[in-house]
Amino acid sequence: MRVPLILKINNLNLKRLISTVHPRIATQIATQIATQIATQIATPIATQIATQIATQIATQIATQIATQIATQIATQIATQIATQIATQIATQIATKIATKSGTKFATTSATQSTTKSTTKIAWESCTLLTTGLGVVYDGGRERREPVYKVNPVKI
Repeated sequence: MRVPLILKINNLNLKRLISTVHPRIATQIATQIATQIATQIATPIATQIATQIATQIATQIATQIATQIATQIATQIATQIATQIATQIATQIATKIATKSGTKFATTSATQSTTKSTTKIAWESCTLLTTGLGVVYDGGRERREPVYKVNPVKI
């Protein structure tokens, strides 16, 4: 049995009567046209979706890498500053102890004091630089509060 084939393209009723086409051939033609139209519509949409996904992934990766690098740099700088401050303060403390004490006692005390003070002050300075909290020495007692410069122990 042969049937007439009516093609509809882009919502226009373009009627072309293909005279007495076999139903199988009509199906093949319709399938080819539908596939071509679907491909033309789907390709730009798929490209747009792929571009959006790739952009989001690239942005997330770039943000994570930048955050890690910034954190590492900030930590290194804070550590260096804290170490320098701690070394200077510990040296001053050790010098005062060495000056006030006798020569014999000074060597031992200065070494112990420098080691102890450097460790403590380095930690406190690092805390101060990273959180804004530090140790304030008030009449021999210590308390933690927001400060903007390190107040070392007065000997």
